[in-house]
Order: sequence, then structure tokens, then C-alpha cells
Amino acid sequence: MKDRFEAWLQIIIPTIASLIFGGVSLYLLTQFKEQLPVWFYNALIYVIYFVFVAILVFFLILIIRAAFGDWLRKQIREFRQRRYRRKLARNLFDKWFELSKLVSVILKKKNRKPTKVQSQKYFDLHLWFIANRTRFLPEWHSFDFYRTGAAHESEYWDSTEDLGHKVFTKYHRDPFSYFYEPLNANILMYHLRNESPSEVNFVISKLDELTLEFARWINR
Repeated sequence: MKDRFEAWLQIIIPTIASLIFGGVSLYLLTQFKEQLPVWFYNALIYVIYFVFVAILVFFLILIIRAAFGDWLRKQIREFRQRRYRRKLARNLFDKWFELSKLVSVILKKKNRKPTKVQSQKYFDLHLWFIANRTRFLPEWHSFDFYRTGAAHESEYWDSTEDLGHKVFTKYHRDPFSYFYEPLNANILMYHLRNESPSEVNFVISKLDELTLEFARWINR
């Protein structure tokens, strides 16, 4: 109530000021019209006209602010939230595909030993996920909550020893973490030592699909 009163008070004061300014200006122009040079009189009219217009514009801004301020602030806040969520989904999308591609490339090697460049790339991605998971996981949990039961990938594997079962059951709240939590690529390859490339790539493809679905959900 107090905020509403203050908002309307901000409208009333400039309104009265503009009326007083207009009345005084009109009176002075009428009284001194014959005593002032024509060029000065015309210039004065233009100055008063522009000042009066500026006051009216300011007055209109205050009206809009008082009448629609809460609604505008809400719209701006929602727009910023949508933009933030979309940027977050896009970043997760990009980083996960970088990681999944890197893992697939290392798996193709006979000894599964990453190069120095690949190790550094993995470590950079590891740091990004660790630093940003508190930002994207709340959104991911909301996304996971609204998915149907049949959509959960843990149902695709019968054995608890399967990689897919581990990723989508033990790491259900953050399935990406199975791949990004190891400190370096060598440790990750050690965890995957008993997994065939086809099995790993199948799990990665399911996470790819999930990431795309997550991005569409964010942009809905």
C-alpha cells in the first residue's frame, strides 16, 4: 500500500509542477509579448515548448512505471531467467558433446592411452563440469522429474554390472558425472577397462539423446 501511494505521489507532483510551469509561462509570454524582440520571443516559445514536452514525457514514464511497474519487472525477470536457462543448456550441450567425442576417440586406441593434448582437454572439461554442476543440476533434476517413468534409461539394462545400469542408476541424479568425475582421462579409462567400445558408445548415445531432450525442454 505504501509503495503504491509513493508511486502515485511521484505522478501527482510532476503533474502539478508541469501545470504551474505551463501557466506561468503562458502568463509571462502574454504579458511581455509586446516588450520582447520578435526573435527572442520566438526562441523563448521553442524553449518553453521543448521543456513542456520533456515534462510530459517524464510524466508518461512515471504513469507507466506506476501502472505497469510490477508487471514489467516480472516480465524482465522471467526473460532473464529464460535466457540464463537457455545459455546453461547450450553450455551443457556443448561441453558434454566435447567430452563424449573425446572419450570415443580415446576408446578407439588399442591401449586406450590418451595423448597429452587429450589429457589436458579432459582435465579442462572435468574442471568445467565440477565448477558448473551446481548451476545445471537443479535444472537437470527438474527435467528428470517431469519425464515419464518409461523414459528412464535404467530400464534398458537387466544386469547391475552393465555400464548403462551403473550410469543411469548409481549416477541417476547426474549421469554425466560417471564420465567427468575422474580426475584425469587415465582414471576414466581404468574404470572403463572391462567395457567394450560398443557398450560405452551406446551409453554415450543415450546421454546424447538426453542432452538434446534437455535442451528442448529448456526451450519449451
